[in-house]
Amino acid sequence: MPADSSPGTQAAAGINKNPNTLGHRIAVVLDGAIFACLCFIAVLAPHNIHWAFVTFQVALGLWALRSLSGKKFVPQPFILPSLIFLALAAVAAKLSYAPTLSWDRLGWFMLLLLAVVVAQNVSSVKQIKILVFILLASTTVSVARTGWQYVHGIGTELVTIAPDTTLYRDGMRSGDIVQAINGHPTRTPQQWNEALKATRGDKTLAVRFARNAPLEIYTVEVEGNDFRQWLSRPDAVVQRGRPPRAQGHFYHYIPYAGMLLQVGLLTFGLLVSGWKEASATRWGLIIVFLGIAAALLATVTRTYMAALLLGCAFILWLTQKKIRTAALAALALSFILGTVWIQHQRQMGWLAPADAGSEYRWLMWKDAPRLIAQHPIFGVGPDSELKYGEQWNLAAYKKFPLRSHFHSTFIELAVDCGLPCLAAWIWLMAVYLLFLARYWKQAEHWDSAPRGIFLGIFSGAAAFMMSSFVQYAQGDAEVMLLIWLFMGITIVLVRILGSSLKPPEKAA
Repeated sequence: MPADSSPGTQAAAGINKNPNTLGHRIAVVLDGAIFACLCFIAVLAPHNIHWAFVTFQVALGLWALRSLSGKKFVPQPFILPSLIFLALAAVAAKLSYAPTLSWDRLGWFMLLLLAVVVAQNVSSVKQIKILVFILLASTTVSVARTGWQYVHGIGTELVTIAPDTTLYRDGMRSGDIVQAINGHPTRTPQQWNEALKATRGDKTLAVRFARNAPLEIYTVEVEGNDFRQWLSRPDAVVQRGRPPRAQGHFYHYIPYAGMLLQVGLLTFGLLVSGWKEASATRWGLIIVFLGIAAALLATVTRTYMAALLLGCAFILWLTQKKIRTAALAALALSFILGTVWIQHQRQMGWLAPADAGSEYRWLMWKDAPRLIAQHPIFGVGPDSELKYGEQWNLAAYKKFPLRSHFHSTFIELAVDCGLPCLAAWIWLMAVYLLFLARYWKQAEHWDSAPRGIFLGIFSGAAAFMMSSFVQYAQGDAEVMLLIWLFMGITIVLVRILGSSLKPPEKAA
């Protein structure tokens, strides 16, 4: 029997023996619509999580309709821990100190069901290849846009604005990147000069500029004479402005880095697995991976940079036993180069305990045990600390203006949802990693494409768990969408390609 025609695949596809019935035609339309939604999710994932989430909801609704038309649910692993995790999180949201915030967060937790939708509706290796190709192509577009931002610039940077200037008193600061003056774009030096000429007679100037990382957009009105007077100063230096830290279309550089990590390791898995394939494919994957790595480097996110290096080393360790020593040497060299880059960009090392971000994280971690001890069963409610952090005497909230999370998935779940919910989460991720480890031996004998996909997802899952110790990755829907999409894909790969092993019963 061909690989794509296994009994499990037929059941997943809901094959109707009579193709002339109305029910069969409706089923075919629904199957096509669900797969189209999954393709749209792959397109949107590197760009817009909100529209990707809406598309996921549509896919979930279509699958519910498809089930009513007679499609059977195919047994799959991870269902029990998934449902227990969601149920406990729902109780935590119900009992939350800030129910509105908690229910909103629970809605994002429901992305976990994407793994179920994928596993129940993808029925061939060809479909998996299509999804992966779309995801890689869409990510490449995002990476190309990021590269364009650094080559072309995003505006004209005002290098130095002294405190004794009128512009400073009007609210502008050194490093502000001007993007428009009275509606005239200033994204290149040429546009800057043209905008100055076009507005040289204007009494008032509306200056739109970007600042900070992540980028924030402001508009201030300044007197035209004051602006021109600043331009005449000897310290009035302007240059091509570039983002302080890459963030793509996302609201922040951290979820962007997390998304790049997952797609980057998927690409590296395909590259290593298919190294002996056609040169065009190999070079295409090399270009995509280098672009993703460069964009991740531009985020200057230490956790995900380290995770990419360790994930690539993990892939080489599994597949290239003859060059393990060379892989470790390359890993060490990469860490050295990464240290130099971080020092150059952020004036700090990998740990940097004196850094404000690191201090914030440590202060949040120090307060977590107190909150966990006070609410050990169902927690304080997802995201409740954002509203009541000051009342709960969170030291980080008192010292810094930022209102953020606990910067660790494990700590965040324990505080927000309670220790039983954290235990369910650990159970889910543990059985998933064991599933990947158990079937990797079999995947070694698959064709290069499914083998590479499985390998990249395996490495990405391991990297995700490592980063979860110091990042609230579970709170970044941009990352979790890919984790659950990939989980569904691995289940389908194992089901379609057959196995001499039985899926782990404890993960069912």
